[in-house]
Amino acid sequence: MHGNRIPRVVRRRSRRDVTVAQLAEAVREVQMEKAAPLPDEELAMEIDDPLVDHRPPKIDKVVCDVIVPQGAGLYYQLWTTAEVTQWISLFYKNPSATRVIQDLHISGVSLHYCFLDPETSGEWCHHNGITPWGALRIRMVLGRVHNLFYGYG
Repeated sequence: MHGNRIPRVVRRRSRRDVTVAQLAEAVREVQMEKAAPLPDEELAMEIDDPLVDHRPPKIDKVVCDVIVPQGAGLYYQLWTTAEVTQWISLFYKNPSATRVIQDLHISGVSLHYCFLDPETSGEWCHHNGITPWGALRIRMVLGRVHNLFYGYG
């Protein structure tokens, strides 16, 4: 990427021949290059770079307690349907919600879509018979796990 190139002045000469003024000029060139907008190709490369921070947004209004299925970690996207069912039963005693999770084989990969995504969760919960209060409870507990996993504290 453009930030790792050696300045042009330093590339042409031996490092021993470079004066302080030339080195300062080379540093200014690099700083100006960094400040310039990236060409579209380089910008696309940085967006696709796995090291670029692509964390989902922080979830507001979460519970204080951290509740995870027994033996599972904070990375909820790896939870199995059995773990999701066990997790919900720890704080939400509603047999119909548990049945929906089991019948639809909801695993951790689907939890964000079903309970955290503001564009899809409300409709999904309504369509599957989970009350707004139940959905809010699940969102608040899952939101706490989500925030911890993604480093929001």
